[in-house]
Amino acid sequence: MKMYKIIFKSKTAFFRNDVTSTSYQESFNCPPLSTIYGMIAAAYGEYRYDVDMGYVFEYEAKCVDYELTLSKLNENNKNYFKYKRIYEKYINDDRFDRNDILRGCMGTQPIKREILFNCTLTLYISKKEIAESFLNPYYSLLLGRSEDLVKIACKPREIELIDTEQPFNFGKTIIPFKIGKWIPGRLSKLNIEIFDEFPRKIKRTDIYNIVDKVWTNQKFYEYVKIDPELNLGIYIHKGKSEKASI
Repeated sequence: MKMYKIIFKSKTAFFRNDVTSTSYQESFNCPPLSTIYGMIAAAYGEYRYDVDMGYVFEYEAKCVDYELTLSKLNENNKNYFKYKRIYEKYINDDRFDRNDILRGCMGTQPIKREILFNCTLTLYISKKEIAESFLNPYYSLLLGRSEDLVKIACKPREIELIDTEQPFNFGKTIIPFKIGKWIPGRLSKLNIEIFDEFPRKIKRTDIYNIVDKVWTNQKFYEYVKIDPELNLGIYIHKGKSEKASI
């Protein structure tokens, strides 16, 4: 099976688990499909769900960091009109940050966030024009937040993924639950498609097994292709025929 292989590097990455509380934001250990499709859209200039692709994701360390977010009031907030002109009362009060008051912000909120460090994403794409679009992307390539910038470590090149009938190594990726339910990992509901209108809403999800370690002697031969360079089984996510404008 011919695919185009691209290797990306990122200093940090963050794939938020929406189930976690607001004050503690957990990161999945592998990117969901929505992140990969988002990278493709950023490179190609429009969403492309009609491409077959697979990927392997690795990181060196995970830590928890503190971040401060501004809590800003808007007209839909019941206290908006109550505090709309609060700066007139507290403009000379040293207890408040002047810039926060002028912008209608009522202080900061501390958040604990898990962050993955020194990340490597190996991406396999079936279509040449999409793979080559990463060389001159329309938008910045991200692995999570706007600060999680990605660079290309190895340019797109054609590779032959091979079939196997021998037990193989598999891991550091995600796989649909119905196929990979017997592999040790973490079952999670992950996003696949997200509407591009603001505010962003989830369009399609599914249950996946996040296999963040490599496991030997796997035998679901019909669902994977082998990368001989990594000696690793690659699950290929099949694309859809339609595409949507970004």
